[in-house]
Amino acid sequence: MSIFFWDDHDRVEYPLTADSIVFDVGGYAGNWTSQIWDKYHCNIHVFEPVVEFANIIKGKFSGNLKIYVHPYGLGAKNELMKMHIAGDRSSIHDYLPGAKEGYAEILGAVPYIESLGIKRIDLMKINIEGGEYDLMEHFIRQGWTKYITDIQIQFHDFVPDANTRADNIRDELKLTHHLTYNYVPYWENWRLT
Repeated sequence: MSIFFWDDHDRVEYPLTADSIVFDVGGYAGNWTSQIWDKYHCNIHVFEPVVEFANIIKGKFSGNLKIYVHPYGLGAKNELMKMHIAGDRSSIHDYLPGAKEGYAEILGAVPYIESLGIKRIDLMKINIEGGEYDLMEHFIRQGWTKYITDIQIQFHDFVPDANTRADNIRDELKLTHHLTYNYVPYWENWRLT
């Protein structure tokens, strides 16, 4: 696996148009969505399961008919999960002492995406503080990675078996995608081959 030097600029450089469909999974305050919107004016679905953060994003993009804010997380199945709320590090995993506790509604990703009538995604950004493993394993099991052109993902190491699970996901992605960048330990991007 190639390792590149960190350049945050790459996180918004994609072959997108105004007709593209982008998913921001783990929207937090909507900053990345804002960058993508300013550059491409495409259709963006933001998923943020912490209701107070989802409301901030809704307020930020109020009146924008191409940005859809979903107050849910995406995962392997529908479930209500305990959420440890700590700003942009909020997680279903309890790894931050003193985090405020709440609940988050997680939806099975593939059934929900299909219920929206979406058949392809041009770019999916995933930053969900440990939930990326269940989500990506779900996409792989469902054979859905082939419908996502670019997958920009941040793997977190505080989850049990994180390195093994990340490597297994990467091995599966190699069957349909190729790595375009890997800024260890932050971001990597996989593009449909």
